[in-house]
Amino acid sequence: MTTSLKVYRDGSWTDVSGRLAKLTHTVSSRDLEKLSLELVQASIDVGDRVRLEVGGSAVFEGVVNERRLRVSGTLTTEATAYSDLILYERYVVYRSYPAGTSAGEVVRDMAQLEMNVDVEGVEEGPSLKTSWEVQNTSALEVMLNTARGTNHLLRMKPGRKLIFKPKTGASPTISLSDEHVVSAEHVEDRWSLRNKIIYVGAGGKVLAEVSEPPADMPLVVHDPFLTDVDEAVRRAQTRLEMSREYGRQLRIKMHRADFEDLGVEAGMMASVSLSSLGLEEERLYVVETSYTPSENFCEVMLGGRLEYFEDYLQEALHGDTASLFGKSIQIPELITTIASSVQAALKIQADRRVLRLYNKPPLILENANNIVLNEDGHAQLSSGATSGWFETSCTPSNDLFNRWLRVHYSYEAGGGAVRADLYRADGSPIDQNIPEDYLFNYFPAHVGGLTEQNASEWGVEDGRLTDSENAVISRWSIRATKTATSPTMKIFYPADKNLAQTLTSYKYLTVYLYSLADDPNLRLRIMETQTKYSEAVLNHQGLAWRRHQIKIDTANKAGGGASTMNWLEVETTLPTLYIDSDYLLTPAARERVVLKISLTRPTPSHPSPKVKLVKIVWTEG
Repeated sequence: MTTSLKVYRDGSWTDVSGRLAKLTHTVSSRDLEKLSLELVQASIDVGDRVRLEVGGSAVFEGVVNERRLRVSGTLTTEATAYSDLILYERYVVYRSYPAGTSAGEVVRDMAQLEMNVDVEGVEEGPSLKTSWEVQNTSALEVMLNTARGTNHLLRMKPGRKLIFKPKTGASPTISLSDEHVVSAEHVEDRWSLRNKIIYVGAGGKVLAEVSEPPADMPLVVHDPFLTDVDEAVRRAQTRLEMSREYGRQLRIKMHRADFEDLGVEAGMMASVSLSSLGLEEERLYVVETSYTPSENFCEVMLGGRLEYFEDYLQEALHGDTASLFGKSIQIPELITTIASSVQAALKIQADRRVLRLYNKPPLILENANNIVLNEDGHAQLSSGATSGWFETSCTPSNDLFNRWLRVHYSYEAGGGAVRADLYRADGSPIDQNIPEDYLFNYFPAHVGGLTEQNASEWGVEDGRLTDSENAVISRWSIRATKTATSPTMKIFYPADKNLAQTLTSYKYLTVYLYSLADDPNLRLRIMETQTKYSEAVLNHQGLAWRRHQIKIDTANKAGGGASTMNWLEVETTLPTLYIDSDYLLTPAARERVVLKISLTRPTPSHPSPKVKLVKIVWTEG
């Protein structure tokens, strides 16, 4: 079968095989399918479409993305073309996939971003065990991560036929034996070979163990955030299958006639029997094919690949490869802060980082009404409309979420006006008609402001207050010690009970408490007056710092409940209680927040306002 290379120019395919000095076709589930070529006395441009045909049938079609020109007597052009999957690099997506969504559904969802893509070859694959929030990520990265995390082959074949199928379990398409081979090299690296995978999850519990005989080369993966047994089994099985791709490599040299007669193609499964190397009906994956047209030989690489440095670096930076499909949690360096419930004196804090979600041109429009994108990708009113709106939402996926910081949006008023309102997922407002640069409201204004060596600003009934270095958020806490024989002690802030803090923008009240004993009926109150307050009854357990967070609107209400906090009150039977704080009142937790931007103009003839950018910022750790 004849192999030819064609370039699409001036509306037709031009055969440039006569100028071809070298060609390598590579397919891998870990990387994009590509075609590396070298032309003599011919040039090819970045952006040109190329097609590789074997026996008159196209086996590769894609776009030239890299080029290098050299002149040393003759002009030599080296170029690399990638399959049409590379086109998905230009799409940045925001998606929310619920538990139960299959890998195939994710791939098909990304595929529809390009026109005329055939997805009949997309198999379902495993399903998500938990929800997966995709934010500010290229569609290509989502598709590649899905393929890597499920050990599937992802290819875009000529004619825009998308293939997504398991790499293992396929029936061999060709058989290779000694008679086909001119020379062969088989390499095994025991450091990378694994035939037993163990997953250890939260609390040191073994969640999954899979193996194949003789099960003498184990790999133990520790994930302190993993609790789902089914997900652990999926990852372990995927990792075991991936181990067949690593640690062994078979490179053979064969006559080009045999290569073309067999129809060897990168991505297919082969049955290999080479008695000289001790291989008997081994099922090996064809990773790469290459040939030099001026020679009569081709090279084929099968069985996988050794663990190159870039593969090691990929896993070092992005964590367990089998966890790339779905929600991922990066384990930060452990230093000092708070966990919801910790052993006394143990303080854990993740490395603090600031994250930003950008909605930039072309803007993503959620729940848009009478809004279109102009040629610059900015949001504006549709023709004939005098009012309209769209939304941008954000849901932090990391359990290490700390707090919301700010919202920014930029616009041109034109002949109208722009208004932005900030909501929670349940539709309740956080703040309305916010400025272009908006900071989320917290009380107090800085972390720990209520408990940092300011016991004198607190008040107590039947007790004594001092500053203490027994703290979990900052260096100090408030220590309250009961001094009277009364059954309870009341601690309150501020001492004059005249805080006058409105609660309109706040959803949660949070305090940190420590004691040596338990108080199953500790009472936390938001007081407006002695008869008008909101109260939560807490089951406080001693011997550890406890984080107590209550939703203000669900607290028990006396006298209709408090709409303004004049003082905070804690009532307890404990002889000694320590109080620490970060932000007492917060507007939202790790939940979906929605920015609704409304555009208006007096008449349809007035120039429409234009929204150019939206940014939402939060911290983790």
